[in-house]
Amino acid sequence: MAADENKQAANKQKTIAISVILSVLIVFFIVLCSLTLTGVLSGFEDSVYNSLAELMNPVLTGFARMLTFAGFFPILIVAGLLLEVIPKTKHKFGFQAALAAGAGYLINYIFKVIFRRQRPEVNQIVSSTGLSFPSGHSAAAGAFFATIIIYIIMNARDKRVSIPAIILCALMPIIVALSRVYLGVHYITDTITGIVLGTIIAILINLILWPLLNRKLTKFTRVHKFLFGKSKDAPTPIEDEKSED
Repeated sequence: MAADENKQAANKQKTIAISVILSVLIVFFIVLCSLTLTGVLSGFEDSVYNSLAELMNPVLTGFARMLTFAGFFPILIVAGLLLEVIPKTKHKFGFQAALAAGAGYLINYIFKVIFRRQRPEVNQIVSSTGLSFPSGHSAAAGAFFATIIIYIIMNARDKRVSIPAIILCALMPIIVALSRVYLGVHYITDTITGIVLGTIIAILINLILWPLLNRKLTKFTRVHKFLFGKSKDAPTPIEDEKSED
């Protein structure tokens, strides 16, 4: 009983923390959109691009071309689905990561159509058409890797493994974001806003949508088993909180 109570208390604390983080991210997203589209951050955008342009060389360009694919949503979706094939990661975060990456890109595209910002008028190392704000690659990468971070926070016990894993997953969207700016296809604000949007989507999918599906699909045995395994996943803090109502 004591162990269960401690677990519930810990889960409540995590729920509160995540709710605060989600609220901050939503406000940050709104502020970023406002400052970017009104041109307030144009000097910052130019400064970041010029700093990266000074570093340009064939080796770094090759890395940037390669690393930008870490935000290509079809690759991330496939990667997420492949995680469901590996026994150690099956029914853990693969489906959620794939869903988050796809949803991140699609929802990001809706904002692109709404804001209709054109791409930077600089030397584009790679060809990229369409609108600029927010960055779809950054949104997909943010959603994918935020999903893994959420899983680690909720489940990992060994800090010697979990902390380096969280740092690595946090760095990946940043690397993708910088590669997009380096390649001349996005402003830095496009990529920052994309990461924030992707993280928001990851939180909503992993802590609200996925637990809801876990409960609602129990009557569909085969579907539930395919998505969640033989038994339900360990409940998230939000699930625990609802179960006490």
